[in-house]
Amino acid sequence: MVPALLLIAQLYRVENQARSLGLAERLRLRQLQSQPILEKLRNYWLEINACCVNSTKLVVFTLLYSITRTVLGAFKKSGKSLIPR
Repeated sequence: MVPALLLIAQLYRVENQARSLGLAERLRLRQLQSQPILEKLRNYWLEINACCVNSTKLVVFTLLYSITRTVLGAFKKSGKSLIPR
């Protein structure tokens, strides 16, 4: 399986563990387990796209970076469920 898919599968496993937890416990679990996975996913994505950036892709990259920072930031700071079950 592609490394990115393995990392996403790990995120789903963490969310599955968090399902029965309260908001505070879910937040702590995400900070301990999901955050390192998200960093690996981000680094992998940057690595595979670094060679292919041109002026057009740079605009798309900037937009995606901004969106993912917002979404992933909310994910890491919230105990609410953000991944569909």
